[in-house]
This record gives sequence, structure tokens and C-alpha cells, in this order.
Amino acid sequence: MMMGYKKRVRIGLLFMLLLSIAAGCSSKKEDDVKDFDMQKLADQLQEELGFEALIKAEEAVVFDLYPLEKEDVDAYLVYVSSGATTEEIAIFKAREKDKVEDMMASIQTRIADQEESFATYRPEELTRLENKRIEQRGQYVILCISNNPDKALDVIDNVIG
Repeated sequence: MMMGYKKRVRIGLLFMLLLSIAAGCSSKKEDDVKDFDMQKLADQLQEELGFEALIKAEEAVVFDLYPLEKEDVDAYLVYVSSGATTEEIAIFKAREKDKVEDMMASIQTRIADQEESFATYRPEELTRLENKRIEQRGQYVILCISNNPDKALDVIDNVIG
């Protein structure tokens, strides 16, 4: 009878250990992102990546380029090329965590539109689109289309943490 008790205790302890491991694995680092200065990130990306000429997009342009519902977006900042390039910076913060996937889909739609537009117009720009950097950090989604996606990631990591 004593062996049965010890066996049950071991099984119970093992079960508790597995539950605690599962709980630890389910929390994502991305969920722990604190709010950050989106303008500072955009400025750093522009400065360190040497964009040719970006202009800040107005609200009507942003929601025309990115098929999003305004009420799902808590904050945004988008810079688009003023010339004939694919260079772009877009930073979105979802109002709710469950809207992040919609933002990711919206960015993919934007990229597909750009690929279609530039395929015959300026095919040399397609390399930038292929090497885009899309990062999700908590409720934030960041797109950076540049010549140096690795440097873009370094800047994002340095600003956001």
C-alpha cells in the first residue's frame, strides 16, 4: 500500500512539473513589449539605412495602401517613397492583440500590390521587396523595405529592446 502512495505522489509532482513547464513555454517574449516611440524608430531607420527620399503618409493614404479597419489600429506611422522606389517604413499598433494577424495580412497585401506594380515598371526594385523585414513585437507590426534588412532588424532591436 505504501508503494501505491509514493507512486501517486511522484505522478502528482511530475504532473505539476509538466504544467509549470507548459505555462512557461506559452508566454511569448513578444507579448512583453512596452510602448515605444514610433517616430524615434522611424527616424533611426531612415538615418541608419540611408533611404533615398521618404515622405510621411497622410491617414487617407495609409488606409488606402493598407487594407485595415481604422478602429482596429491604435497608432500608426507610415513613410513611403517620394520617388519610384519600393522603400517604405510602416509601424502599426493593434488596438487588440487579436487584430495583429489582420495587420500582418494587410502588410502582405501591400507587398503583393507593390510586387505587381514594380514587376514590369522597375523590376530592379523587386529585390528590396523580397528582402523586406517584417517584425511583430507584441501588438506592434513593423515593415521596413530597404537595401539592408539585417541592419533594419538591428535598429528595431536597439530601439525597442
